[in-house]
Amino acid sequence: MAAYADISATSYMVSVGNQSKIACYFTEDKVSESYNLEKKIYCPIIINNYHVIACIDNGSDLTVMQYNLFRDIFANLHRRLLKPSNLKTIKSFSDDSIHVHGQVNCIIRFTAPDSHSQITLTVIDDIPGVPLFLFGNDSLRKCCAVLAFAGDISNPTPEMIVRNPIEQPVKIFYEAPRDLFTCSTSVYLKPFETKSVTFVLNQATPVLRKYEVIISSRSWGNTYVLPSKSDLEFDYKMRLIRLQPKWQI
Repeated sequence: MAAYADISATSYMVSVGNQSKIACYFTEDKVSESYNLEKKIYCPIIINNYHVIACIDNGSDLTVMQYNLFRDIFANLHRRLLKPSNLKTIKSFSDDSIHVHGQVNCIIRFTAPDSHSQITLTVIDDIPGVPLFLFGNDSLRKCCAVLAFAGDISNPTPEMIVRNPIEQPVKIFYEAPRDLFTCSTSVYLKPFETKSVTFVLNQATPVLRKYEVIISSRSWGNTYVLPSKSDLEFDYKMRLIRLQPKWQI
């Protein structure tokens, strides 16, 4: 389970018994960008009539969900649904202990409206910077899921099909975790005009419909709006350097 903007440590770290760990790190971000190494596979899953984003990881033995997300999905029922687990803690691949709150048998749905599957959720402590919902190998096996890369051989994309209880394709999002919390909008304004705008979240953003989303700027500074035809020319520090007609396209 890796930090949002990092390549997953579970893909590059080996632990053998109590011996020292072997780790491999990339020092240049360009490597990650050119080979899509940081991208992870996400899919939408319907749980208790909520649209929930899961990070698919067939390297994880268990399907885990952080406690606060579990509580938000089941609201007043979460204490009654959560059952004791034989597992008091689980180990991450980096050998860190994670506290287990309990387990729950959960009904989920993918694309088909009348097709339901049952999986076991292991509810764990909240851990900042890691996926809230990890769809692990146990659930992939129960759903008889087929996960593969297909398409253009120079830029293959993941595809997933589940065959239990019926065969159906699953919508897949292939996104870099660093992009999940970036939103955008586009607006055209006339002089002295104001407009209400709608911001679009990343399709794999892990939010529920009842969440309130706070949008803030990545950076703060002056905004300069220039006409398309101007007698003024500025340098990159917005200092006036020339007075002559200029067209901006």
